[in-house]
Amino acid sequence: MSGSGAVLVILKKICQQVKEAASTERLLRIQGGNSKRFLGRDLSDLPCVDITRLAGVVQYEPAELVIQVRAGTLLQDVINLLDSEGQMFAFDPPVFNGRATIGGMVASGISGSRRPYAGAVRDFVLGACVINGVGEPLRFGGQVLKNVAGYDVSRLMVGSMGCLGILTEVSFKVLPKPESEVTRAIDLSADRAHKMMRELSSRPSLVSATAYFEGRLHVRFSGAEQSVIKATSAFGGESIEPAFWFALDNLEIFKQGTELWRVSLTPDSELFLSECRVFDWAGGQRWLSDPEFDPREKMGIDAHATLLKSATTDDRYTPLTGVSLTLHQGLKRQFDPHQILNPNKMYSDF
Repeated sequence: MSGSGAVLVILKKICQQVKEAASTERLLRIQGGNSKRFLGRDLSDLPCVDITRLAGVVQYEPAELVIQVRAGTLLQDVINLLDSEGQMFAFDPPVFNGRATIGGMVASGISGSRRPYAGAVRDFVLGACVINGVGEPLRFGGQVLKNVAGYDVSRLMVGSMGCLGILTEVSFKVLPKPESEVTRAIDLSADRAHKMMRELSSRPSLVSATAYFEGRLHVRFSGAEQSVIKATSAFGGESIEPAFWFALDNLEIFKQGTELWRVSLTPDSELFLSECRVFDWAGGQRWLSDPEFDPREKMGIDAHATLLKSATTDDRYTPLTGVSLTLHQGLKRQFDPHQILNPNKMYSDF
């Protein structure tokens, strides 16, 4: 049987599995590499829809900067393929010990340290194939980045954690790798580093990542070699290995401790600056690890907290309320009317 023929057989089996589950309202969990099981509620006791068999690159056109990949493909394999052509994802997706898949990258929406400077996962999704909650295969978008008149459903799947459908295939816009990339670090107080981050982000520059960790401001410069040399000379500081960003994006620097909160908020906010272990995204993302501290008790409506690691609770996301909850539930009913796909993974009743 040809590769495409085998894939069609697998797709039909998954569709049938979902149809049968929908007919009896039997709950299902979606699993790829299982590298992000710490995100959301634990659903390990539910029957599994395994997407790892849906692997492989469908189409790659380096000259067009477009790649189409099946959802079960290992993310590291795609990164290596792009690298061989001098290209890359525009963002910095974590590979989590090599187990992360393309589907998991999209479903989680984790975009890494480059996100505020280049864009998020959703900004580079061109199209997606999905199996909905009644076992119907659906296709959205295409392979061309363009303005969309209407609702861009393929990008809706980014960050939905499988609650709206089972991703089977995704197309992306990719970018050429920069000619040079250098990281420098300087010793600063948290307040001064926070101010400098915002200053660097307020004007055109070669900055592609910033992070404050252990009393040092880390800044990555990306671009043409001579321009990077000029920028790093002006900035000063000590040269740092690029492995720092890998460790940050893959959460390796947070291995100590039993609690880890990620708080997203406006970059100029002073909230949690003194409590956080790390802040990045020009100040727009704060990481806290005090087991006695729940940031949701102090947050306003302009902040969002996600609990990534805990020994005491399975309630990981800031609860939705009001119009936001109503919209989410409406989308869930449209894509998964029996609410069988990754139920309550992110929020109750979603």
